[in-house]
Amino acid sequence: MDSLILWIGIIAIGVQYVLEHFIEGKNKKRIVGIIIALIAIASIVVSKINTNKEKVESEKEKNVLSDKLTRALARGDVSDERAKEDRLEAKDERKELNNKLDSVSKKLAPFILIAQEKYPGVEMTHALNMLSKILDKQQSTIDQHDKSIDVLKNYSQWARLGMDGKTGEEITVSAQLIAMEQDNPLVTLMKDVFYPDSIWLKQRFDAPMIVACEKVIKQYPKFAFSYYALALYFAQKNKSVWKDYANKAIDILNKTILIDGHHDHHDFALKQLNELLSK
Repeated sequence: MDSLILWIGIIAIGVQYVLEHFIEGKNKKRIVGIIIALIAIASIVVSKINTNKEKVESEKEKNVLSDKLTRALARGDVSDERAKEDRLEAKDERKELNNKLDSVSKKLAPFILIAQEKYPGVEMTHALNMLSKILDKQQSTIDQHDKSIDVLKNYSQWARLGMDGKTGEEITVSAQLIAMEQDNPLVTLMKDVFYPDSIWLKQRFDAPMIVACEKVIKQYPKFAFSYYALALYFAQKNKSVWKDYANKAIDILNKTILIDGHHDHHDFALKQLNELLSK
């Protein structure tokens, strides 16, 4: 570009000198036009030359770099960081996988011995599959026992209680037990929820009943009949929230009916709620 500017400057000075000392009249404009055209052509030619020169230089640099890369590849000293990372990552993954396989093999070893003893002559994979089914069945039995223990531990005291919070054993129990029930805060609260009617209990449907149930839920969350009573109340009012209370009561009742000696109110309430939900 610098050479282009220099050429144009020289030509411009020459043109000015010729016009001032040698050219006159009509030929002056014609000659000026010709000279300007020549300057333009010269500019284009010089620009083209410079562009080609830059292109050649770039090609040379590219070729030099390519040669260096080729030699480096031949020597094996190219540092590709991503390739290194991939190789290291793959190496770590292989190591981790081998460790897992070793761990599984150690854990599997005693089962292989049992399978060989229990199913002699059977292909090992098939023998292990048969042994696995037996173990799964035993685990299911253990889980069921654990669930039963959990239910018994957490719901046995609630399974004995009826809707009014009493055990329903007044006919055979001692006077001391009856007195204890009468002083029981749960029994006191449930008086605002259910009241005796002949041989059965009837539910109240008023504001004090709601307040009492809410207190029972807060103080005795595993007592099913506060949820049961609110489910019936809101179902009568066509409030969709009744299903939430019904499902909570059913969740508890499904546990309490598994316990021997549970109050018969639990069976009755569970059946009633399931029938309501099925409609």
